Amino acid sequence: LSMLFNLLVRTYLIHERNYKTVYPDYRTTLNSDDLKTLSVIEDIRKDEGMWIVNSQGRLGNQMGEYATLFALAKLNKRRAYILPETFDHLAPLFRITLPTIKREVANRISWTNYWLHDWMAPEYANINAKYVQLRGYPCSWTFFHNIRDEIRQEFRMHDHLNEEADRYLQKIKGDRKNATFIGV
Repeated sequence: LSMLFNLLVRTYLIHERNYKTVYPDYRTTLNSDDLKTLSVIEDIRKDEGMWIVNSQGRLGNQMGEYATLFALAKLNKRRAYILPETFDHLAPLFRITLPTIKREVANRISWTNYWLHDWMAPEYANINAKYVQLRGYPCSWTFFHNIRDEIRQEFRMHDHLNEEADRYLQKIKGDRKNATFIGV
């Protein structure tokens, strides 16, 4: 319950900023040592393939899409990348680690669109296509419950947000002892 409340307070604080705060750039890109260059699609094709997920919805959907991509790519032994739109939703809040593929590069790849149900189906463990764009709103815990500790690591909030939330809660608490916060 306290984790949920902390997330609610942090989310509230972020929305209160009206997105005017300039965040450090947490963006990562494809590793040029692995792929030689981002601008030439032939170099990417030498790779073992890559998977992305469509970037739709607000924060909860973005988190579910990211976690599903992370889990299914790992399960199928593929490299996962996120689109800049996903990065823009998640990176200001969380310490995400998946690299970002530039939109111009993603637009030049012939993706296999793979539609997902909102639950883990057995066939998702054997997706054979190399260049996959996961589609739909995959947000079920059934995709990533077996790697939940890794997913929790992905969604650790940045220290500056934790510190700001702690200051805000301390301000609300004031001099009261044994204060209880309830998040709704």
